[in-house]
Amino acid sequence: MLTKVASRYKLRLRGLEFESKFDNLVEDMTQLGNSYASKIVVLIDEYDAPIIHSPIGSDLEKANLNVLRQFFTNLKRLNNYFLFTFVTGVSEFSLSEIFSGANHLSDITVHAFASTMFGLTQHEIMRTYSSQLKNIALKWSRDRDRTVMTEMVMEQMEKHYNGYRFSGEAFPTLPYYIDMKQEKQYHSNLHMLLQGFGFLEGRNMHMRSESTSSQGRSDIVLELGRVVYLTEMKYRSSGEKALEQIKEKQYHKPYLLRQETVILLGINFNEETRMIDDRDYEILEEHVKK
Repeated sequence: MLTKVASRYKLRLRGLEFESKFDNLVEDMTQLGNSYASKIVVLIDEYDAPIIHSPIGSDLEKANLNVLRQFFTNLKRLNNYFLFTFVTGVSEFSLSEIFSGANHLSDITVHAFASTMFGLTQHEIMRTYSSQLKNIALKWSRDRDRTVMTEMVMEQMEKHYNGYRFSGEAFPTLPYYIDMKQEKQYHSNLHMLLQGFGFLEGRNMHMRSESTSSQGRSDIVLELGRVVYLTEMKYRSSGEKALEQIKEKQYHKPYLLRQETVILLGINFNEETRMIDDRDYEILEEHVKK
């Protein structure tokens, strides 16, 4: 890959190791002159694909995490050469694992100014594709032998194209179907949903995903004042088993000394409905009385 990039800009790779070659290539690209700017724009799409498509807890997942962590750490070290770095992905929960060495990046997932940056809002679809929507409505009307309005077409589109709302009236709709058939994808979507609620309601909360403890990693830890929620998610399982894992691994133990109320929440996602179909919980408050 580095050789291909260097060749495209008629540069020669300098150095013996990958890291030195990468560093030198970045420096040389800022000195191209002519019509090229002196700062580089770094665009990284679907950074989390190597994680999502790896079996949970596998050696492959660990190896991919390590490579990504080193890569983003190197980006931070070279940040002075960049105009900006823009990273997209669906798994914000991996920030704690991957971006610990690249804390110069800011998470703008739920910021108002970025709410319509990607996808199409409902207004944009109605305005730009009005003729196509009318044609679909006419076809459905003929096929179903009853009148179908464009509003009904829009309702079906919203069901199938994963609309989301993070700010005000913005309601972007991604132009592709997101197939959520893995536990970590449910994880990332729940994380972003909770983060969005907290941002919109102005709540003073602190949330972490894949929070590391001596016994493993808790899926989502959400602290609201003197209350902490520890959530474990399962897929094709049960809320009871998820709750049992929290207690068995003692994910909650570090929080007993500093929080008044500790809530353990186990949830399970249903494959067909793509919704939570089972949950179990336990509230711990006895430690406060001791």
